[in-house]
Amino acid sequence: MPARIEPPIDRAPLTARVRAPATAADYVINLQSTREPVDPGAVSGVAVATGQHLYVSTTVIAGVTWNRLRLGFFASEAEASSALETLAATFPRAWIGRAQAQEVLAAAELEVERGGVVAEVMGETEPVVAAAAPSVAGTALPPERIAELLAEARAAIVANDLETAIRDYTRLLEEPGEHRAEARENLGLARERNGQTAHAAAEYRRFLEDYPQADTAARVRQRLSGLVAASAAPRERLREESARAQRWDVTTGFSQYYRRDLNQFDEDQPELTTLSALFTDLDLSVARSGTAVDWRGRVTVNHLHDLVGEEEGGPGDRQRVSYAYLDLTGVQDDWSVRVGRQTLHNWGVLGRFDGAHAAYDWAPERRVHLMTGFPVESTRDSVTTDRQFLGAAVDFDHLIGRWDFSPYVTSQTIDGIGDRKAVGLDVRYFDDARTLTSMVDYDVEYSELNTALVFGTWRLKNRVTLTGMFDRRSSPVLTTRNALIGQPVTTVEELLLVWTEDEIRQIARERTADSRTVTFGVAAPIAERWQINADVTVTEIGDSVASAGVAAVPGTGVQTYYSASFVGSALFATHDVSIFNVRVGDAENFTSQQLTWDLRLPVGRKVRINPRLRLGLWESPMTGRRRETIAPSLRLLLNTTRHYRLELEVGNDYLTRTDAGGEQEATGKFVFLGYRADF
Repeated sequence: MPARIEPPIDRAPLTARVRAPATAADYVINLQSTREPVDPGAVSGVAVATGQHLYVSTTVIAGVTWNRLRLGFFASEAEASSALETLAATFPRAWIGRAQAQEVLAAAELEVERGGVVAEVMGETEPVVAAAAPSVAGTALPPERIAELLAEARAAIVANDLETAIRDYTRLLEEPGEHRAEARENLGLARERNGQTAHAAAEYRRFLEDYPQADTAARVRQRLSGLVAASAAPRERLREESARAQRWDVTTGFSQYYRRDLNQFDEDQPELTTLSALFTDLDLSVARSGTAVDWRGRVTVNHLHDLVGEEEGGPGDRQRVSYAYLDLTGVQDDWSVRVGRQTLHNWGVLGRFDGAHAAYDWAPERRVHLMTGFPVESTRDSVTTDRQFLGAAVDFDHLIGRWDFSPYVTSQTIDGIGDRKAVGLDVRYFDDARTLTSMVDYDVEYSELNTALVFGTWRLKNRVTLTGMFDRRSSPVLTTRNALIGQPVTTVEELLLVWTEDEIRQIARERTADSRTVTFGVAAPIAERWQINADVTVTEIGDSVASAGVAAVPGTGVQTYYSASFVGSALFATHDVSIFNVRVGDAENFTSQQLTWDLRLPVGRKVRINPRLRLGLWESPMTGRRRETIAPSLRLLLNTTRHYRLELEVGNDYLTRTDAGGEQEATGKFVFLGYRADF
């Protein structure tokens, strides 16, 4: 274990040496609000990361004083959203906001008293997934996620974001339902545009095998014939024959949804409106096909209008810019450039950034990539330049048979010093039955392995699909920026006023834990109308080291989860789909069970009814704490025309918590109403 970093004895404490930051990490998760003092037992389901505070603040709403249990602070909304995912089962009405500066400064004094048994409390946390990993086949997606993936994949095709389209359509093909025909055809189209002609032809052939009578079968046969012809014709001649008249194509997705959440924390307390907001989303794509250069642009923005108001406990108005980029693609030459806010999750890039990505095919099935820009912490932020990166990668498709290899290098700085310098390799294999994706990322400055991932699927002849994944990674990804975790400043520049660069790097190591996740899954038909998807996942996050005034965070220990989904089709109507899912978790300090039922029932051609029910139980044999959750909901979809859709969803949450202090009940209600237009 590396040596701990302690404050040098000849230096003043950190808080006395640095200037006050202009901005601070002030994103906070509001877990619950009660009129009575917060019960310390409520923290049993909360994992408090290094440098964070679990505290109680008070606010007055309509003359009533409310005690708010809060977890903070996070540097960005994205970080807070990630943390909220692991807490949603325990605190279904939690929301994300921004704390006032006075609250940030006073949080340490307002911390919930935990009786000095931090390690025990931390050991009772709800299931924690070590790190973001690829979705595993065999885990059924809820219908709203399928709809989201379809919308995202369609937009990606239009915007020429082929990597995203391939990823989304591949995931959609792992789920049963009427969307599979579209996903199979468009996966072939995305691979064709991405230059993966052999993969595209395989997808088209599979489509024609599965859907020979489909209305789009003739179109798919034409595309397949074009690929076969292309392999025998000179490339330049084909480009001349396919020269298109210059034109503009505009695709717009616009939606507005209203959501209202009501909570009641005891029977004798009034209902509290914790959320009343209007969400507006605009996704605009513009494409211009020319004889020399194709132009494509995309802008995706979101606005949340808070009708409660921050002074009354609401999250406040928010604006987001998820995508804002311009694509240029050479028609006669094999090059492309994307400039603006975009997302990459391969070639060593860690997600969303403001910058440029250029690609050039220097030989058949050989492509070079150059990426540079500024990482984006939150889609609410404008361009920030404190961190910047430069990376390069080369794709060697079919270098050995069906194997694709993509080595890469990347270098990132923060406030003028090294943040991350890594080399890595992406390896992919595809055939008609098997896929394998693997990635290794090694930081050469820290001499540490950041990520080692292997994920594969194997479709057997009896329509059984096997999946497996091994994921070992640093959590969070090892960067010099990790040294800021738990510190009262927000920039590495301020840390440099007290610590040397080597000391900061050591602190960053000690804020970074190791995580490991192993998953095995199987998906198989068990009857004419039924399919089973089952998997087992074993995960563990290691300890972090106490140093530089920041306490250690104990690891999660080994946690094991068993999941099985039974998917039935045409049980009540011709095109309905029912999903029954059971998930069981087991760890040293807790056990959990969750049962869900999800029915998608079409009524005619335009209406879909979607009732859902979730039952949950979490308990700790060591402390006797227990939580029971019942959450029914009903969703209605109305496709008024080909381009417009109306949606209504209502639901309830019932939570019962039992501990040494007795039994407490809480209820929540929500309504979600809106429309979406695609034209």
